Amino acid sequence: MAWSAEAYVEKSPAVPAPLIALAGWVLPGAGYWLLGQKSRALVVGITIICIWIMGLLIGGVRVIEVPKFNDQGQYIGPPEFRVNPANRQQAMRVGGATLIEELRDKPWSIAQVMIGPVAVVSGGLSIYAARPADPAISSEPRAPIPHARMWEIPVLYTAVAGMLNLIVLIDAAHRARHRESGV
Repeated sequence: MAWSAEAYVEKSPAVPAPLIALAGWVLPGAGYWLLGQKSRALVVGITIICIWIMGLLIGGVRVIEVPKFNDQGQYIGPPEFRVNPANRQQAMRVGGATLIEELRDKPWSIAQVMIGPVAVVSGGLSIYAARPADPAISSEPRAPIPHARMWEIPVLYTAVAGMLNLIVLIDAAHRARHRESGV
């Protein structure tokens, strides 16, 4: 009797690759779970969530800098262009930056959002933590963002967790695709 890998692979119903990727984005490791690879799903999911939590424990929830929000947790609206009174030919920008400019200034936020709804909820908590306790008394944010080199470590942890989840999403979708095609 010859050994075959197929005999040891858990069989699960065919799930489309996009659904596998979406499930893995919503909950890290869920794509593998849908493929029937439960131990892999648990190891990967727990690892990604632990890396994310370690980043938050090191730097606090303010490590998540949400694009289009300032240090006081206020929404930065779209930029407006007004005529410069000094030079009628030249328009000047008033207000916030475009989304592309914000992402260029905070590229780690792209990697952070790859972890899924966990990042979205953390971003909301970050915005809440940044708002002043009483705007009438002070415009100082509750939890200021320190801009020291120490701040890079928790940002790196959260970004690595997001990028690791992206790699897992790609792998799980690839495995689902091969399972669908029978390869």
